[in-house]
Amino acid sequence: MVAKEKLTMSPTLDFLIVLATLGCLLVIPLVAFSYVLYFLVSLPLRRQERARILIDLLATLENQHRPLAVAIREFSQTKDPALGVRFHLLAGYLETGKSFQEAVRHVPRLLPKHIQQALVVGESIGDYRKVIPICHAMLNDAASTVRSAMNHLVLLLFVTLPTVVVLNIFGFTIWPMFQNVVSEFNLRLPPALLITMNGLPTIGIMLVGFCLLLYIGATCYIGGPRLQSWLEAGLSPFTHRATLWVPWRRKRLLRNFSLMLSLLLDENVPEVEAINLAAQSTANRALQQQAKRCATALETGLPLEQAIARLDPTPELGWRLRLAARHAQGFRAALRGWWEWLHAQASRQEQSAAQIIATGIVVFNGLMTTAIACSVFYLLISVIEEGVLLW
Repeated sequence: MVAKEKLTMSPTLDFLIVLATLGCLLVIPLVAFSYVLYFLVSLPLRRQERARILIDLLATLENQHRPLAVAIREFSQTKDPALGVRFHLLAGYLETGKSFQEAVRHVPRLLPKHIQQALVVGESIGDYRKVIPICHAMLNDAASTVRSAMNHLVLLLFVTLPTVVVLNIFGFTIWPMFQNVVSEFNLRLPPALLITMNGLPTIGIMLVGFCLLLYIGATCYIGGPRLQSWLEAGLSPFTHRATLWVPWRRKRLLRNFSLMLSLLLDENVPEVEAINLAAQSTANRALQQQAKRCATALETGLPLEQAIARLDPTPELGWRLRLAARHAQGFRAALRGWWEWLHAQASRQEQSAAQIIATGIVVFNGLMTTAIACSVFYLLISVIEEGVLLW
C-alpha cells in the first residue's frame, strides 16, 4: 500500500517541483531586473536628496550658534540611511580637525561640483551661509532636469525601444516576404504606402541611431558626477562648451554667475577677483575662459558693463549691472527681477523641449504603426480579392 501511495503521489510532486523551478527561473530574474532598474533610475534622485539634506542643514545653522562640524557629526550619529555613506565620510574628516572646505574636497561626490564650488567661494569671502540661496537655486534647477529626464527614460524603455525592434524586424524580415507576395499576385499598392514601406529599413537604422543617443543621454544622467569627471578628463572642454550651446543651460549658468557676481560685488570684492570667483562657482570651464577675457578687459581699463560683453554677447547683463551700480540697495536687489526672468525662461525652454521630443516620438510611433497596419491589411484584402476573382 505504501508503495502504491508513493507511486500515486510522485506525479503530483514532480509537477509541483517543475512548477516551483519554473517560478524561480522566471520570478527571480524579473525581480532582479526590476530592482536594478529601480536602483539606476532612482540613483540621481538619491544624489540630489543627499545634496539637499546637507544644504538644508547649512541653512538651519544660519541663525544658530552651533559649530558646523558638531552639527554634522550629530546628524551622522543618527545612522539615517538617507544621509548616505559620503555624509558619514564628511563627518569623519571633520572629526580629524579638517575645515569644512577641506572635508568637502576629500568627498568630491557628496555634492554636485557647481554647488561645491559655490560653497568654496562662500567660505573664501568669510561666510559660506551667504551662498545658501544660490545653492538652493541650483538644486531647484536639478529638480527640473530630473523631471525632464524621467520623461525621456519612460519613452526610451516603453515606447522607443519596442518601436525600433518592431520596425527593424518588419522592415528587414517581413516586408521583403510581402513584396514577394505582391509581385507574385501582380498587386499594386498605393504609391505613398509603397514609398513608406520601402523606406522602413532606412527609418529603422535612423531610429537605432536616435536610440543610441537616448541611451548615451540616459547613461550620462544615471552616471552622475563620476561619469562626468571621466568625460571632462577625455573631452574637456568640449562637454563644457556643449553645455553652453543648450539655451536653458546657458541661461541658468548666466543666472548663477550673475548671482554670485552680485554677492561678491556687494561684499566689496574687487571686480576682477569677483568675476573669476563667480565663474569658478559655475564649475564650467568654457564660461571660466570667457570670464578670464572679461577680467583681462577690466584690467585694461574698460568699465564693468563693457567688459562683461565678452561673456554675454547680448547687452542685457551689462545694462543691468550699470543700473545696479546706481541702485541704493546693492546689486542683488537690483538684479532679482532679471534672475527670476532667466529662471522662468530656462524652465519654459527645458519643459517645452522635453514635451516636443516626447510628443514627436509618440506621433512618429503612431504613424509608423498605422503605416504597417494599413500595408498588412491592404495586402491581405488585395490577396483575398485576387483569389476570389481567380476562383
